[in-house]
Amino acid sequence: LLAPGIATFIAIAVTINTIFIIQSAFLVPTPPDLADIVVENSFKCDGSAIPKPDNTGVIMSSDNKYAYPMINSTGTDNCSHWDGDLAIDIYTGQKLATDPQKNLPLVAYTSGKVDMVVKNDSLGGLYVILKGDDGRYYYYAHLCASYITKDQRVEAGEVIGITNQSGLNAKVTPEHLHFAIQDGGIEPDFTDGGNVCPFTDIREKFGINKCRPPGQECVLP
Repeated sequence: LLAPGIATFIAIAVTINTIFIIQSAFLVPTPPDLADIVVENSFKCDGSAIPKPDNTGVIMSSDNKYAYPMINSTGTDNCSHWDGDLAIDIYTGQKLATDPQKNLPLVAYTSGKVDMVVKNDSLGGLYVILKGDDGRYYYYAHLCASYITKDQRVEAGEVIGITNQSGLNAKVTPEHLHFAIQDGGIEPDFTDGGNVCPFTDIREKFGINKCRPPGQECVLP
């Protein structure tokens, strides 16, 4: 939900039909299909107790150079991030704490090396940054476990971790991956997201068009 290093105040207001996140003066609704959801999930995750899953079901681009970052997701993607950053939240589809749509496999978006693994960031929780052979950096936050180490070589579609709700603000939202892309430049910290709209990149590479609300790709809230 939130990149590392951003100080914010968040409260939750629940109406009959919609859950809202209140951030400063902004009132931002969650995606429509997440209405009436139970967000009090089990976010305490012992990653060491969960063996590395395989990548069955991974979605690859037509040239096999890129992989959609989550396997078996039945949720939606945010077209844009609630705070205006160039980042998106990819939801697992979990609607109740007892739903099996949790701890889903996350895979390398493209081949490259592991730039960073941070295990306990206050906001991002367990997060990973990959540096692709394409010169771009990829940020994955709110993981339960990672199965990689710094400087390790990874291939597109290789499992690198599993989803969870680690990090402060992920605890009050449905389980999801916070995903951002930085094209070139110095090593980013993703405090303000990346510089590439992740949803349009995903749509171009995989033909996936499940963001809500449609037509609002990386538009400021």
